[in-house]
Amino acid sequence: MKRKKIEKFLMALALSTSLAVFSTAVCYSAQAAQTEETEAENQTGREEEGVEENGLVEITDIADFGELIENCKYDGWSMDKTVRLTADLDLSGMEFSGLGYFCGTFEGNNHKIENVNIDIKGSNYGFFRYLGENAVVKDLHISGNLEPTGTQENIGGLVGVNYGMVMNCSFTGKVSGQNAVGGIAGINKGTGKIITSGSEAEILATNYTGGIAGKNEGLLSGCSSKSSINTEELEPTLDLGGVDIGSLNLTQNVVNRNDMGGIAGTSKGVITGCKNEGTVGYNHTGYNVGGIAGSQSGVILTSVNEGEIYGRKDVGGIVGQAEPYIESEYLEDKVTETKEDLNRLNQTIQGISSAVSSMSSKSKSYINSLTDQYTASMQSLSGNIDALSDSVGQEYPQAQEYLNNINSALDRIEQLMNAEGPLSEEQVNAMIADLGVISTNLSYIQSFLPEAGQSAQEVIDSITAQIQSGELQSNVGDIVNTLDLQIQSLQNQLGVAGQTAGSVNDEFGIINENAGNLNGSFDSSGQAAGNLVDGISGQMADTKAQEDIKGLVDTIDSGVQSIVGGIGSASNQLNELAGNASDDMGVILGDEEYIEDISSLETAENTDGVVSGCVNRGEINGDLNVGGIAGTMNVEYDADPEFDLDLTETTDITLRSKVNGVLIHNINYGEVTAKKNCAGGIVGLQELGFVYDGEGYGAVSSDSGSYLGGIAGKSSATIQKGYTMCNVSGIDYVGGIVGSGSVIKESVSVSCIEATGEGKGSIAGRMREDGSGSGNFFVSDGTQGVDDISYLGVAEKVTYEEVMVMEGIPSGFNQVDITFETEDGVLAERKVAYGGSIAPSELPEVPEKEGCYVEWQETEKLEKITKNTMVRAEYVDWTESVASKECLEDGKPVFLAAGEFYGDTELLLEEAKAPENLEKDEQAAYAYTWKLQSGREKEFEKLELHAVLPEETENAKLLVEQDGTWVEIEAKEDGRYLVAEVAYGAAIALVTIPEKNTLFLWIAGSLIILLAIFFVWRYHKRKKQKEPQEIFKPKKKKK
Repeated sequence: MKRKKIEKFLMALALSTSLAVFSTAVCYSAQAAQTEETEAENQTGREEEGVEENGLVEITDIADFGELIENCKYDGWSMDKTVRLTADLDLSGMEFSGLGYFCGTFEGNNHKIENVNIDIKGSNYGFFRYLGENAVVKDLHISGNLEPTGTQENIGGLVGVNYGMVMNCSFTGKVSGQNAVGGIAGINKGTGKIITSGSEAEILATNYTGGIAGKNEGLLSGCSSKSSINTEELEPTLDLGGVDIGSLNLTQNVVNRNDMGGIAGTSKGVITGCKNEGTVGYNHTGYNVGGIAGSQSGVILTSVNEGEIYGRKDVGGIVGQAEPYIESEYLEDKVTETKEDLNRLNQTIQGISSAVSSMSSKSKSYINSLTDQYTASMQSLSGNIDALSDSVGQEYPQAQEYLNNINSALDRIEQLMNAEGPLSEEQVNAMIADLGVISTNLSYIQSFLPEAGQSAQEVIDSITAQIQSGELQSNVGDIVNTLDLQIQSLQNQLGVAGQTAGSVNDEFGIINENAGNLNGSFDSSGQAAGNLVDGISGQMADTKAQEDIKGLVDTIDSGVQSIVGGIGSASNQLNELAGNASDDMGVILGDEEYIEDISSLETAENTDGVVSGCVNRGEINGDLNVGGIAGTMNVEYDADPEFDLDLTETTDITLRSKVNGVLIHNINYGEVTAKKNCAGGIVGLQELGFVYDGEGYGAVSSDSGSYLGGIAGKSSATIQKGYTMCNVSGIDYVGGIVGSGSVIKESVSVSCIEATGEGKGSIAGRMREDGSGSGNFFVSDGTQGVDDISYLGVAEKVTYEEVMVMEGIPSGFNQVDITFETEDGVLAERKVAYGGSIAPSELPEVPEKEGCYVEWQETEKLEKITKNTMVRAEYVDWTESVASKECLEDGKPVFLAAGEFYGDTELLLEEAKAPENLEKDEQAAYAYTWKLQSGREKEFEKLELHAVLPEETENAKLLVEQDGTWVEIEAKEDGRYLVAEVAYGAAIALVTIPEKNTLFLWIAGSLIILLAIFFVWRYHKRKKQKEPQEIFKPKKKKK
């Protein structure tokens, strides 16, 4: 298993490196070829057109602009030219589809070009279609409508595709398309720079929609947007044949918008110092929605969102989806590093090969020298002893006896030398004893035959001197030590080398075995080695010893040469693998990916995947994964945006991908609201990455969801130095720092927690089983640290005063923020010391509204303020009448007061002394003093009072008391009430007047009517009598 892992590691390393080198070479070659081709075309174009270097072209009217349109159809015309706009232009009625290609300098001089309307079919459209790398456009302001049809990709108000620089430019109007649509640029390429530019437009697209750029791969700096991004509901475009969309699990293919941001739809470049004030998104619609970027894997620095953000899932005040920087996808830096590692490996192998070759030759030289040296010594000793024996002959019997003793000792030594295996300690001691016998007997012989014995003794003394001087020990020790050192070096450097490494290890065994034999044969003790070699002299001309030594040399040399060959083979194999990596990519692609999260403060300084120093002040609203800074920190799963990768379940795989995602030094003041799960003041769902030094002051809430926290809703990674002073409310798993957490360190919460279900804590609603916490503190009146339990060293309760003396507490903890709002928005903001208060008289003045008064809601929250608080002023219609509690027997209120009154106003009555000296038969029905009572004072000089008439009262009057005298006032009847204006608080009485003789009045009236009728009749009769009468004359008859 271990060898198999080694093989896979070595294979992956070689394949990755060679592929990167191959890709880099291909890209470099293609880029170089393209650059040469473009330069050649440009040079040719300049020669053909005769363009002067540093030429200036001024645009003063529509005619000049028309010529510019034609010239820009050729990509090389604008090279090294400056186009200067000297007047505002109106393109109404002009057929315009954008300036084709521009790579010079365009000076707008803050002039406007209006009615830039493009509705052509296709992609890559804007006022400029393409800006080259050398292009500079500055101080230009465009307005119009860009609504192309067809593929509709890379659509921008100013430029479709930008490789150059845009400075101090703006766009107003409308831009729409399908993919990569922006207020300034559709796509800002890696070399593109958009600086201090802005948009105020209506921008609509399906994917990658931004107030400045739809896609950003370069730099966006100091830009601002007041544009509305995808604020209209996206209509379904898929014909479902009458099927109910709600019954289908269709996301990306039916009604869906992805990646939309106030500044960029998606960014893997740099966004710095930008600000969004526009609304982004539509309720419950869209994925990856952010105040600055919809999704990002680059760098976002010191940017601010103040706009309202809406979406379905992965919704954040700064970025919707904070994707990490992934080394397995972006290998530019890693390729160089891996290539260098491989080169060093090859150099090391070659160096080892050379060293071992040298060792091999040196070892053979050493041992050959030993063989020659001691063979000569043995031959010399053998000859001398033979000569001595001849000299002694039979003349010296005693000397002959000594020679016999020597021969016996030599025979015993020879037997020991012929024995198999290394010599035991007893055998070596016996050999030493026999060598002593030889030396002693030679001394005896020398006493008899000084000359012959001296010759033999010189040889023995020579050998003995070499032994005692350590020369033999040194030579053999050098060989052994050299072999041992080289073996250890090889083992350390080639500990992992696949099958070749296994072969090398086998050869190491051979060397170790032979080296052990050497050490066993030639002990480190000079005396033992000397005695052993001295014993060899007993064999004299025996060639077996020489053959053994030479055999040993050959064995060692053969083993070493085998190592050299094996290492050379390994080097060739690596080179071959690197050269043919593209053919074997299936080895890698067939394995799963293993994601290693390396996010930390150190990685934040020199890599992408970072959001730092940003502030959100806008309201954030979504269904799932909603955060004040980031909706989600995770790897995007394009196949289904509803799906969140669970990286905690990933196992150890061969091919490793290192990811880095960091949110650092960010602050949220905006309210974060989720319809369902996972909402946090900094991040909604943190599957990976590192959240450091985040501050959460805006309320985090969900009416029906769980996993809510002041920093993170749900976290499977690390949170360090999180600071919260906010309200967090939801169902299950609600925490001041995190709803459900993994690693929480050095965080402080002064938050209020409300959870109607399980799992709530001032630090965490719950912790993962494999999670950990340290150095966390909280201030709370009730809820404890983790799942309502406090833990020493993990989640400890302290007082606010203790918190404020801790090191590193942010300034936001010194005061709490009070926000005053009306139906028209934020009215005022104030900061109050923790535990302070605001009196009703200190409330800000609210603009008046006709027919209404202002009523502040929940002002009791301002009596002792220990958290960030919002109070709202509502306009309430005036109460137009109030009635007394005192009523007649039929339930009618005695008095009604008409006017403009606060809702809590009461009309209070108190009985007064009835008026005296009334007319005959007049009676006082009632008399009262009165006043109005309310929680707020309001002054009145006079009020319209309605006094009720008792039942069956036909006639009555109102009297008021003035200076102790009752005086009748003018009143009019309104149904059962008499109505009159009365001085505020004056005593008032209702007096009934008795009825007159109605029969007399009836008779008198009747007589008057009859007399009237009589006089009318008589008048008409007399008139008729005075009219002249016509005389009647009969007619004569005819005869």
